Amino acid sequence: MTKYTDKDKMKALVMLENNINHQTGNPNWTKVSKKLKISRKTLQKWWKEKNKEDITHIRTLKKEEFINKAWDQIFYGLDLLKEKAERTSYKDLIVGMATLIDKIQLLQGQPTEITKNENNNTELIEIDPEMLSPEAVNKIAQKILHQERKDFK
Repeated sequence: MTKYTDKDKMKALVMLENNINHQTGNPNWTKVSKKLKISRKTLQKWWKEKNKEDITHIRTLKKEEFINKAWDQIFYGLDLLKEKAERTSYKDLIVGMATLIDKIQLLQGQPTEITKNENNNTELIEIDPEMLSPEAVNKIAQKILHQERKDFK
């Protein structure tokens, strides 16, 4: 259990934000520490965590903003296809829109292409278990059992 509540932490962060030294850009750690009776080290830790959260939040917002703008450009490009087809390369417009779609997919953690791997090797090899050591037979059996379990998941 921590010594400080979320309310204590929020109060400290607000006070730190309101006591920035404009020459250094850092909060006045000593002043806030004395006033709230919270160690400077704890205040610095909270400040660092807050800044990480702020940066993560800003990145998320910027990513969403880019995605929205990219979709706007894609739809704009679709509207232009008929109009610009005579003056601009159709291929260039399509490549531009496809590139934006790929960027959106990447930002959303989605694949940009679908690949399929197939093994068409259906040739069976017959092995006489009598010719293998018991360890080898056991190892093969374990691999087969493990593969069957994966197939049923």
